[in-house]
Amino acid sequence: MFQFSSRHGALAFLLATSTVSAATDPFDEAKMDLQSAPAKLSTTRHTGAFASGPALSAIPLVQPLDPAPEKTIAIDTSHKVIEIAPGVSYSAWTFGDRVPGPIVRARVGDRIHFSMTNRSD
Repeated sequence: MFQFSSRHGALAFLLATSTVSAATDPFDEAKMDLQSAPAKLSTTRHTGAFASGPALSAIPLVQPLDPAPEKTIAIDTSHKVIEIAPGVSYSAWTFGDRVPGPIVRARVGDRIHFSMTNRSD
């Protein structure tokens, strides 16, 4: 245990330890490249699964976090009439063909490559 003879000594210790931990913080936004490239629009349409990527989970089965620092996901939107209660229908936009849409699991600083297609037409 540390003992200090004055408040100034304790303050100096706290400042020194907080500076060290901030310098090694891997989630320090000042050290991250938060600039994203401009969106690329295309006429390519997704086919197959409405949602894909190892960083996606659906309730109630939330998958473990994918440790990769770069994640590629695709979530398509579609219009559906869904039953929200017995005999009660609702016109909804779905994400990944479901409401609510899938959960994207990532860490601060991960780079996510995201694509979406409107598959309602």
